[in-house]
Amino acid sequence: MSAIYVEYGQVGVVAGIVRGLGAAVIALITIAVVGVIAALAVFVARNAAFVDGAPDWLVIVLALVAVAAIVRFKVGVVRVVASCAVVGLLASIAG
Repeated sequence: MSAIYVEYGQVGVVAGIVRGLGAAVIALITIAVVGVIAALAVFVARNAAFVDGAPDWLVIVLALVAVAAIVRFKVGVVRVVASCAVVGLLASIAG
């Protein structure tokens, strides 16, 4: 990346190296943040879907329906989260 800056960006060699390193550092930070978020998502999903080792079928079905609504039917995330909250509230009231 820094060679491209030097060759086509008409900047000096030192500036090209610094700018290239900046892009690489940002890419590495992005990868690390995505990894932490993915690990947290797996942790939360595992603890929500399997309470005391037994599957909570309402949570599992609700998660699958939410993914299908967002990916396949392009429903907004806020609407999906609100709908899941209402279903969860109704399920907890029903006992």
